Amino acid sequence: EMCIRDSMGVRSICPKCNLTRKYFCPLCLVSFTEPLPQVELPITVTVLQHPKEKPESNSVIPQKLISPAQIQLVRSKELPPIALDPADSVLLFPREDAKCLDDFSLEFLKGLKQVVVIDSTWGQVNWYLSLKEVKALSAVKIAAKKTSFWRYHKGSLSNLSTAEAIYMFF
Repeated sequence: EMCIRDSMGVRSICPKCNLTRKYFCPLCLVSFTEPLPQVELPITVTVLQHPKEKPESNSVIPQKLISPAQIQLVRSKELPPIALDPADSVLLFPREDAKCLDDFSLEFLKGLKQVVVIDSTWGQVNWYLSLKEVKALSAVKIAAKKTSFWRYHKGSLSNLSTAEAIYMFF
């Protein structure tokens, strides 16, 4: 059997990396819960994930598991050759020039093919914001909402986790 018990309950051994995990392996993107519900998103979500972010505490991994075709994880400081077309892509980030999602026309939103999200600490985010491909994108922000995430972070309670921001975007 692939399960072992510990004080936290049943854990599984990942068939790819042989590490024990509870519900899924965040390194190998393997779920231990079957059947896993699948959600088809209307557009691609590209998550620029800082390499120092620990996959084990990442809020986006469960979203990747339920929407594998639409959520693209980029775990690198090097931006791979991905299409970031300002005509049909937006950056979901509260930059100073960001407009509230509600301020965009329905026609513009229907024409979107991709939303780009930065998944890093607030201190690491400036590197991504300095990239010319990211700078060229229109910035979208979510109207101030109180975070419901279990792990609070420094600053305002309206600083959403990456997973919450993606959820509220749709």
